[in-house]
Amino acid sequence: RDPQRGFAVLFLDLDRFKVVNDSAGHLVGDELLKQASRLIAGAVRLPDTVARLGGDEFAVLVEAIRSVAEASEVAQRIINALAAPIAVAGKELFTSASVGIAMVGPQYKRPEELLRDADVAMYRAKNKGRSRYEVFDEALRFEALRVHDLEGELRRAIGFGAFVPYFQPIVRLADREVVGYEALLRWRHEERGVLSPIEFLGVAEDSGLIEQIDWLVFEEACRRFHAVATGERYISINVSPRHFRSPDLAQRLLGLAREYGVPQRRRRSWNARASTRT
Repeated sequence: RDPQRGFAVLFLDLDRFKVVNDSAGHLVGDELLKQASRLIAGAVRLPDTVARLGGDEFAVLVEAIRSVAEASEVAQRIINALAAPIAVAGKELFTSASVGIAMVGPQYKRPEELLRDADVAMYRAKNKGRSRYEVFDEALRFEALRVHDLEGELRRAIGFGAFVPYFQPIVRLADREVVGYEALLRWRHEERGVLSPIEFLGVAEDSGLIEQIDWLVFEEACRRFHAVATGERYISINVSPRHFRSPDLAQRLLGLAREYGVPQRRRRSWNARASTRT
């Protein structure tokens, strides 16, 4: 092997494959995967190796290259090959590929580390619009470490009860009367002070921790209801969309309200997208 040449790993995911699978069925989805595999294999060079990792995820070992530009050329050929419609069972199906690239370097000790970083780069490609490639770099490495550390902090903070509601007044414009409060999620961070959701909500959603966090806030809002919502005022809560997968969401919320003596006429709930919380 030429010592001046190295290799890269491409991690790619078929965009919108789940839509095809759910709408056209698994048999059609399987055939789409077969044809996509052939297109990917036909787009790489002779020394390269293509492997399906599972589902609609593929890895490509790009060998004997001198620069990231050569790996990028292979990634773009794969993207171009998958851009055309694919005929399956008399239907024209459309997919595309988001590709992440990780170049070999002395920082890697095990092959799975290359795959991990290529996977991270692939998700950045998806977030930037799909049907494109991204190269793993130091900025992505820093972000990956930040997310890993933040997730660990979130898990510890749940155990410490560090998530609390801040009650923002809801004012009636006609007479400027405070008619209720919105329970806004806040994190009392032990080092950084009080944090708003913009600092941590994305990681909480992606890790699935948002549901545990929300229930802590729901309970605290109910516990403090009589102290905050005096007179005929009410408290509104924000509910992450993830909760709506649970069939007992309403029963659990009503159970909390009953436990803390919240009058039925003053129970109101807002369903807000978690990413819009302030």
